[in-house]
Amino acid sequence: MRDQPVTPEVPSRSQPDAAFAPRAQANPAIPEAFREPIPPPNVLPPDQRPAGGPGCLMIGLFGGASVLLAVIIVALAGAAGWTAGQREANRYATATRSASISEQLTRIPADVANRNPELLRLRLEFLVTLTPGVAGVSGVVSTATALRMELQPPPSATPSLTARPAAATATPTVALIVPSTGLPSTGLPSTGLPATRLPAAAGFDLDALLAEAQAAITAGEWDEAVTTLDAIIGLDDTFQRETVRGLMSEALNTYALRLYQEGQPARANTLVDRAREFGPLDEGLAFEQYAATLYLNATAAFGADPNRAIRALNELIGLGEGRYYQEARQMLYDQYVAYGDAFVAEGRHCQAVPQYRNALGVLASGPANGKLSTAQTLCANATPTGVAPPPDAGPSDFAPLGQG
Repeated sequence: MRDQPVTPEVPSRSQPDAAFAPRAQANPAIPEAFREPIPPPNVLPPDQRPAGGPGCLMIGLFGGASVLLAVIIVALAGAAGWTAGQREANRYATATRSASISEQLTRIPADVANRNPELLRLRLEFLVTLTPGVAGVSGVVSTATALRMELQPPPSATPSLTARPAAATATPTVALIVPSTGLPSTGLPSTGLPATRLPAAAGFDLDALLAEAQAAITAGEWDEAVTTLDAIIGLDDTFQRETVRGLMSEALNTYALRLYQEGQPARANTLVDRAREFGPLDEGLAFEQYAATLYLNATAAFGADPNRAIRALNELIGLGEGRYYQEARQMLYDQYVAYGDAFVAEGRHCQAVPQYRNALGVLASGPANGKLSTAQTLCANATPTGVAPPPDAGPSDFAPLGQG
């Protein structure tokens, strides 16, 4: 019996790996290449790996800068629109005011001819309180008062005051001085109104009127005193001339100072001009009028003629601490900021920078801080286009008052 070939026993998979591994390694049927370890797929050495993308911090900074730039653009657009609207409103207001003044002046002779003192009084009150003042208005005040007194019933007789009978002579007249020129400050043409004469009233007791004026001065009723003295002058400017003029000077000086204190500089300036006609001014009243004139000029030019407003405000501030000092500082700050905004609206950021700096030289806070930083940044990064205007040229939308 032949010996059968001996088949080597192959270990089953149920056997431990430790027993199977040595035989697998020793099996010559497994190629040598399969015995080397295979590296993980898509893994590069550290020195050959690509650099990473932008981090979250950079993305956040870029997004924040974009939002800030958008906010700045919107703010500048809003400021430009507000400035343009303010200038347009100022021009419209000036034109409307000039037309209204001209209409009131042309109606004064008709009020006198129609014996309508109430309407005449309302017109004069409107013209007297305007800023800047209307030239020549003070000349019709006496006539208006005389007209009102003429149309009142004669005062009743009293034991101490007896009305004088009417004289049989010719009726005296009172000249009505109507301004023959318009308003130089607003550019109104000449009205060309002729002078009118008003018949004076007869039968008035001028002594009684003088007593009323003295009583009003004693009581501090300066407006009433001026009105009564105006009536006396309008009826007979020769009656106790020195006494009446002295009382009028006292009343006008004191009443003007009260109006300055009450914040009515335009009307007070008119009274000071009248007070000069009756004697010297009280101490300090001329200075009050000068300061008030600077204030009124600055107020009239504010927003429409910035150079004129800035000059008047700087001069007013130069007078030192006083009635208009704090308000003038705030107005000057606002005017510088508005001037800078006008340059920015035209894209002239470099010209806006000194205006914002001037504003901060007046007051060290407020919107000028942020606007200065923005204007400096835009000026440094500006791209020149076309022919630049002269550095000292103002914004194209600004024009002197009355020329816009």
